[in-house]
Amino acid sequence: MKKTILVVALCVASSATWAATLCTTGTGTAHTVVANMFVKVTFTPKCSANTSVAFLESANTAAVGAISTKGNQIFSGHSNGGSVGLRAGTSSCGLTAATACAAADASTAATDALAASSS
Repeated sequence: MKKTILVVALCVASSATWAATLCTTGTGTAHTVVANMFVKVTFTPKCSANTSVAFLESANTAAVGAISTKGNQIFSGHSNGGSVGLRAGTSSCGLTAATACAAADASTAATDALAASSS
């Protein structure tokens, strides 16, 4: 029984994804290495003014989503052959201050990019 529980726990851990909003305008939060995940070296990102970046990783791929609040654009990409570019589908947040891009849009773009990397 213990072996079965251990195997199930390891399978769940290996298929999990880890997310982090890396930065919002300026130096971000250090992304630390998680065992059996894609990133193997800790890094601390820096964002330009009026930008936010979100990052997701699984055991065999990484994905990023980014937004520009001034340009109202959403970018995404992944490590499985998906270069960073305007997000497929909805690539803009709107053209008024009421619909400006937010950090949550970067997280959504990263989630979509990670899903696309496995297809």
